[in-house]
Amino acid sequence: EAYLFGRIRNVAVGKDGAVIVADDKTPVLRMYDANGLFVRTIGRTGEGPGEYRSMGGVRTLPDGRILLWDNRIQRLT
Repeated sequence: EAYLFGRIRNVAVGKDGAVIVADDKTPVLRMYDANGLFVRTIGRTGEGPGEYRSMGGVRTLPDGRILLWDNRIQRLT
């Protein structure tokens, strides 16, 4: 399941070559290591802290933090 995607909205590369994939169909934000192995799902569906409803864009910061723009609730997480 960690390798099935509905609609990839964005991809970002983070620290140590980690790949962050934003799948807007589900919606789900997943992290893979530099070799493509699944590491974890980030956050979950909802409107609370660390939750999201849609994937508008995803970026990584030099310190390793991940930013997600949620189109539906107009919030940067």
